Amino acid sequence: MGRFEEYKEKMEARIDEWQADLEKLKAKARVAKADAKLEYKDEIDEMEERLAKGKAKFSELKEKGEDAWEDVKENLDETLDKLSDKLQNFWARFKDKDEEPEELA
Repeated sequence: MGRFEEYKEKMEARIDEWQADLEKLKAKARVAKADAKLEYKDEIDEMEERLAKGKAKFSELKEKGEDAWEDVKENLDETLDKLSDKLQNFWARFKDKDEEPEELA
């Protein structure tokens, strides 16, 4: 397997993982206290937008193929690294707040 195929598989796995992480965050946000829900919704919306951009760049990478993938790779890496940082920071803050679901409050 060449470098292009390895990179493509790695990015596909990361995108799937981030999609799953976002779904988990949305589920937790649904049971957060009312004032936190708005904050979380805005941030989750932003992360979903970043993920959509990453998916679009990944599609571009696959379309360009092995000959031109290096041109797209740097931009894709940057976009997805920002998403990863945002997800990690958000998840840490969410855990730090130790939100109690409304139905238990």
